[in-house]
Amino acid sequence: MKKKLLAILSILTIFCCSMAFAVGCNNTPDNSTDTSGDSSNSSVVEDEVSIILNKTALTLEIPEEETLVATVENSEEDVVWTSSNPEIATVSETGKVTAIAVGTVTITAAVEEKTATCTVTVTTPPISLHFYDEELGLKVTDEYTVVLTCTNGDGATVVWSVDESENLEIVSSETTIANNQCEATIKANKTGNSTISVVVHGVTATLPVSITDKYALTINGVEEVEKYLGLSKTYTLDYTYEKNGVAGNASDIEWTVSDSAIASLSNGVLTTTAKSGMFTVKGVVGDVESEMTFGTYIPVASATDFANIANDLTANYVLTKSIDFATSGKPTRVSTIAPYANTGASKDTSYYPQENEFEGIFDGNGYALMNYTPYAGNNTQNALFGTLGENGIIRNVSLINASMYLGGSALVYWCEGRVENIYLEMNISGSTTALTKNNPLAGVITKMQLQSSIENCVVHMNLAAGKEYNTTQGQAIDKYGTIVGYMGNQATMKNCYAFNSFGLNLVSLPTNTDNIIDSEVYGNDEIYKADYSKFDKEIWNVTADSVAMLKNTSFTPTLSCTETLNVTANGSTTLVITATGNYIVSLKTATTGVTITENANIVVDSSVQSGTTFTIIVRSFANSTVYKEIVCIVA
Repeated sequence: MKKKLLAILSILTIFCCSMAFAVGCNNTPDNSTDTSGDSSNSSVVEDEVSIILNKTALTLEIPEEETLVATVENSEEDVVWTSSNPEIATVSETGKVTAIAVGTVTITAAVEEKTATCTVTVTTPPISLHFYDEELGLKVTDEYTVVLTCTNGDGATVVWSVDESENLEIVSSETTIANNQCEATIKANKTGNSTISVVVHGVTATLPVSITDKYALTINGVEEVEKYLGLSKTYTLDYTYEKNGVAGNASDIEWTVSDSAIASLSNGVLTTTAKSGMFTVKGVVGDVESEMTFGTYIPVASATDFANIANDLTANYVLTKSIDFATSGKPTRVSTIAPYANTGASKDTSYYPQENEFEGIFDGNGYALMNYTPYAGNNTQNALFGTLGENGIIRNVSLINASMYLGGSALVYWCEGRVENIYLEMNISGSTTALTKNNPLAGVITKMQLQSSIENCVVHMNLAAGKEYNTTQGQAIDKYGTIVGYMGNQATMKNCYAFNSFGLNLVSLPTNTDNIIDSEVYGNDEIYKADYSKFDKEIWNVTADSVAMLKNTSFTPTLSCTETLNVTANGSTTLVITATGNYIVSLKTATTGVTITENANIVVDSSVQSGTTFTIIVRSFANSTVYKEIVCIVA
């Protein structure tokens, strides 16, 4: 073994010495110059250009992007990028690959003559399905549109289905995803549970649906169609009840009455007691309830009935016909209900509280109270109702030929409650010497206190024939209000229109004009200007070029006066008129030198010659009907 190792070492030594000798023979000294010019003898070899990519395979979902990185050696040239099919994937000059459509492409990076490639596979992103509702509760007979939202599924086919199909059915459905959405209309047929399912490209979504009974209950009133229920009477309740779209069993309904002292209900029969008032009937079945408020009213059909209101100031009253208080054709004094009592101001509030107020409801039902003069036994506090409490309501009544010759108003003196739908024709027929700013004369309400309100009113105020309107009798304009006298800063007026010929305001003493809403005062010749569009057409008759009037107010205005009249030149003559209902006196044709004042005084100046004739007309305020034409002869 040792002999073999020695032999090998000897051979290696001889080989190394030979190579050293050969090199030494070929070296050229550093100071030598090669003058042969033969380039074939050069030993220099150039480095090879190379390019590699960071990935040779890539998978993208539409519309994902990813940038490939090319590593280049031994070249300063720019890399050129290309795609074998740009309709599937594109590549930018910086190597950013964008997925466009499903398929496979080769992305090539080239520098000089060297290339590197990456195989790109483009796929669709996964579909995601969601119902707009996470869960759904329906009632039998309900139809509902469910909305399916889908990402990455436009154009895909949708398959709809339901389980427990006897409970739920698909009425109609869209079968293709468009704008990431698809809809179906379903109908609930039976109580129970069901599930809506959809499948899109193998992806499934479900929507649980619970179905319960559907109840419908509406109280319509009473079958007798009575607006005002009477005392101690029976009525059949009018209602509709359905369960799942068909008439239900009435025994399912639980009925209650809010005030058993006024009415009771059994087996659909409503029975009122001898006490008047408001009550609410409520019915409950399943998950629904219905209620209606009724009132029992004491009928008022005569002057005696009206006077009896004073016996119960908390009851409800309704006019069943118009009442004419006149005696011998003239307005009659009507005693004030719940007269105002000046007991002094409260030390805490400086307010004048009342102990004897009307707190019920007086509903005129559109009828009229005619030919009366309210009288409280004094000169300043006269009205049909002396005090109206916070819960009191007066509504839907016409006041015709209400005559005032003392302080107060035609309807309410001291008002804390609600007044609405009032039509008033009022005559000022006396000197009213006791008027002051604190005790004014007004059309509807003398003093509005607290949060009282007046709404939907038409008022005409007239001076009786021959009566003067002047300050010497204490009748200064600021002490009159065509609708309200004093109006506190919390009180409100809305949709009220007044007419007069002598310049009176809506309110003689308002403390807050911001609370006077959509209300105006006009002259007698401007009845067409009032806007009655907000008046309830079930209560009011509204016609063009006429004042609005309550529907049940039907009376035949009467008027009597001479048909010829001698007038004095350079003087005045009074036309004596007896009338029910307000009237307007005017010249039939304008006549120079002749004027007619609001109190039916015909004034003729000295320019009018003796023997001149002219005609005046007397017409209704309410509808412009001409009552009389009077021929006047100048003496």
